[in-house]
Amino acid sequence: MTRLRRGMTLLELVVALAVGGMALAAGGAAFATVADQRARALREADVDRRALAARRAIADWIGDVQLSADGDAPGFRGIDGTRRANTTELPDDEVSFLTTAATPRGDDPSRVHFFIARAADSTSGALVAELSDRRGRDLVRVTLAEGVAGFNVRYFTQAFGRAEWLDSWASATLLPGAVEVTLFAAPGDSLRGPLQWPITVPLANGR
Repeated sequence: MTRLRRGMTLLELVVALAVGGMALAAGGAAFATVADQRARALREADVDRRALAARRAIADWIGDVQLSADGDAPGFRGIDGTRRANTTELPDDEVSFLTTAATPRGDDPSRVHFFIARAADSTSGALVAELSDRRGRDLVRVTLAEGVAGFNVRYFTQAFGRAEWLDSWASATLLPGAVEVTLFAAPGDSLRGPLQWPITVPLANGR
């Protein structure tokens, strides 16, 4: 009768260790892949949250614009502009007004100035808001969106006998009925989801 062999031969031990090492390596690689995917998803979600926060800030600040009949508050001013990027004309507007909405400056009314800040030789830049008090002091600059090449603002009104969208607005006593803000990415690039679509803000006291 043949006696059963106990234990493992050296070759069997080497094979077992090799197989076990391969399994651990495969498991580690899978874990690393999942971790990388999770980190990437979290980064993208964070960018989307910031884009949504920027969209809401733009709408809130414009929606709570304030005018004063006696001229005490700054007027609402929208300047129409363009900028050439290679062979493309892109809108390069600016808007300034006083808002009663809360801003990074606090709960006091703030003067808001929207524009694109960019280097002289750059196609795209950042949409920023310069916030200050009524007299333009205590300045705080907030970056709302990166990679913005164009900033277009239109103003809806029925004050002049017909309903129309205007490319500019300047008044200390009269607000438009609505404001539409559209951001454009550089050619071949794209903005984050919440900023890809126009932001339309109706104004309660506008015309």
